[in-house]
Amino acid sequence: MDNQRRVFIYYSIKNICEDLNCGTQKACKLLDELEKVGALERKRQGLGRPNKLYLKKMF
Repeated sequence: MDNQRRVFIYYSIKNICEDLNCGTQKACKLLDELEKVGALERKRQGLGRPNKLYLKKMF
């Protein structure tokens, strides 16, 4: 939980690629699409750490 009490997950691009059996470009494109439709919010961590992923909308 972050300092605003919002729940998030860490899910690296590498793990997404492994779980979905796809490449880095495809995984990034899928995250972009989820963010575009308002289903996901990403917060960059920097320094090689995975982004925080906030689920915003369920379909």
